[in-house]
Amino acid sequence: MSVRSADAQAVQNAILRDVATAYLELVGAEARLDVLRRAEADVSEIVRSTAAFAKAGQGAHGKRT
Repeated sequence: MSVRSADAQAVQNAILRDVATAYLELVGAEARLDVLRRAEADVSEIVRSTAAFAKAGQGAHGKRT
């Protein structure tokens, strides 16, 4: 293998490494975004449920002892 060929292979390997790294970062970011979206939906459901309980007079603030 000539020096020129080895240099070309090194450049190709570096580009492939950079592409693979960028892809893995993208996949990780998409996974984090999915987790955040699910957490947001869960919090929204908690808020909705809490508001419904409060409106119905249930829960700690609605109870009379």
